[in-house]
Amino acid sequence: MTPPGLYRHYKGGLYRVLFTVQDSTNGRDEAPMVCYVALEGDHAGNICVRDEAEFNGVMDFHARPQMLRFTWVKA
Repeated sequence: MTPPGLYRHYKGGLYRVLFTVQDSTNGRDEAPMVCYVALEGDHAGNICVRDEAEFNGVMDFHARPQMLRFTWVKA
């Protein structure tokens, strides 16, 4: 599970992971979702959810090295 804390998006924005959730209607078949809030920029205050595998996924750029979509900063 993705721990709560402060994360930096690969484009530079800061986000706070609030918690990881599971669909209560069919939790065994659905992927966990990460609930997080944008802390700065045009989307500051927006609460979002993203599939945990995608949240922790690697961005693959053709001309640049791979990097994590979100990188843990601190608790």
